[in-house]
Amino acid sequence: MKEKVSVEEFKKFKEKVDNFITKEADTFYFRNLMESIHDPSYMKEVNRIIDYVNGKRTAEEIEKLFQMLRSKGESQFVIRDKATTHDDILNYSLRGLAYFCLVEALNENSSFSERIVSDIKKKYGDKYLDIISKIDKANLSVDGSKILTPEDVDLPNDEEMKKYLVMKRWQDKQRTYSMKRIRPMYPKELEYIGEPEPNLIRLHKKTLVKRATEDMEKEGIVPIEEIAKYYEAGLEPELLKIVGGKALGLAKLKANGVNIPETYVIPVKNSMKDYDFSQILDTSKKYAVRSSADVEDGGKFSFAGMFDSYLDTSINDITKRVEDVKESVNNARVKKYIEMNGLNRPSMSVIVQEFREPEYSGVWIGKDKSSGTLEWVKGSGEKLVSGKENPTREVWQEEKADIATTIEAEDKVGLQLLKIQNQLAGESEDVADMEWCILDGKLVLLQYRPVTKEVKLNKNTTLDNIKQNDAIFKGSPASAGEVLGKAEFYRNLSDIKQWHDGDILMAWFTDPDWMEIMSKSSGLITAVGGLLCHSAIIARELGIPCVTGIGSKAMKTIWGEKEMYLNGTTGEVCTAKVYKSTKKNKEVSGSC
Repeated sequence: MKEKVSVEEFKKFKEKVDNFITKEADTFYFRNLMESIHDPSYMKEVNRIIDYVNGKRTAEEIEKLFQMLRSKGESQFVIRDKATTHDDILNYSLRGLAYFCLVEALNENSSFSERIVSDIKKKYGDKYLDIISKIDKANLSVDGSKILTPEDVDLPNDEEMKKYLVMKRWQDKQRTYSMKRIRPMYPKELEYIGEPEPNLIRLHKKTLVKRATEDMEKEGIVPIEEIAKYYEAGLEPELLKIVGGKALGLAKLKANGVNIPETYVIPVKNSMKDYDFSQILDTSKKYAVRSSADVEDGGKFSFAGMFDSYLDTSINDITKRVEDVKESVNNARVKKYIEMNGLNRPSMSVIVQEFREPEYSGVWIGKDKSSGTLEWVKGSGEKLVSGKENPTREVWQEEKADIATTIEAEDKVGLQLLKIQNQLAGESEDVADMEWCILDGKLVLLQYRPVTKEVKLNKNTTLDNIKQNDAIFKGSPASAGEVLGKAEFYRNLSDIKQWHDGDILMAWFTDPDWMEIMSKSSGLITAVGGLLCHSAIIARELGIPCVTGIGSKAMKTIWGEKEMYLNGTTGEVCTAKVYKSTKKNKEVSGSC
């Protein structure tokens, strides 16, 4: 069993390699990171080598180091040449290449090689180029064999120049060795990736990415820590296809030190029908089994609530639930969402995540790097995202909430989420949609994704307490725009016998199964729900006006009306009669 390395250890190693290998040698940098994820023993070896050469080394010591690395690389190729299995041939080949690239980096593309040149500059000043030029001419070589001697040239033979000559000789050795051992591997790499690729750097990357994919598939169920390391190595676009959008978001959180539940991922191609989950999961715990499709939680399409997920699952039921989640790519609402947005059929990865009933749950959606909206409920977040309960809302601006009392977990939750959003965005202007909960008094993140549609910031409200006049009802302005037209109230989806396209839909709340009807509506009004529930997110993606959370009393007042006006920008709802009267007489308060 391979030794495990934490994300924190790998990040420290990555930083060390980043400072050691120069920016011009991206392919050497990437290969060292990927080989280190595949086999942590290699990471420790490279760590020792970098520490070793960062000390003061003689020309003789440098020569011995290069010889040792060449010997290690050649031994991998010798074993490879006798190997019979696909995995052995691949892995010994790539390890041999890693050692070759390490010599290349040490010799020409590292802080170590730069330091040798810098030492020569310091010692010989402006004359250093002239001296090096003479040394190069006096030591012309083929395969490391000298063909001219410096007998008639007065040249220095100090330690700095001896180091330089070691580096020069090994440039020739590497070139010759490459023709013999490295170049013949390129056709084999092309055969392995199964596609034409004329660019050698891209070829090497595709080879390493395919091996990483195979490694994850062999593992079956992959700890999020492993995926976080691949994310750190720069595989973000590739990971989206392997583990899906939700898992990629969790990997970003893990890589950035954000607190998430114990999480495992089943990659897209993996079938777990005969897998014994008790080998890796705690039989005394409950788990959430969640979707992570390759099209889900992206920058354009959220697929909010489209796929199936299951909370509070015992270990005996996980196999069945994994299959259910995978099969949900074929459900009717997904097919409709795909059809509406012109997308391809998704591929499904599955997340298995430790589940406990939280103290509070909520959603954050950013507007920019200094502001965003926070909504939360007590207990499970399913009530919030499904729109079954009106949440408390906080609007954050410049690290301050617009109300005096805010939910806290060690620090104000909104402030912590704003900082996490900006930490992950780095220098970009990206804003985040994050699901979170409070467990044991601490903030835990459950999901991270880019915001697909902007949410308009509004004053904080506990929506049940909104004061409404007798004619105009106020809810959350969930999706901008206004519409006046025929309306119909339905308590349940099963009540809809005949739908008239273009009507305004009124309901207590909607869930993903309402997708077909929502797509044919001109507007949406719900009794409960906030800015970040399913109804609101899908309405914004559909581009139809939506007001959520007008309250049960208001909905009972209007549910028999056949013509309504709603303003998704202001959050106001009224009957068509009131709207027309207001427009005519301008006597009714409010924008209706």
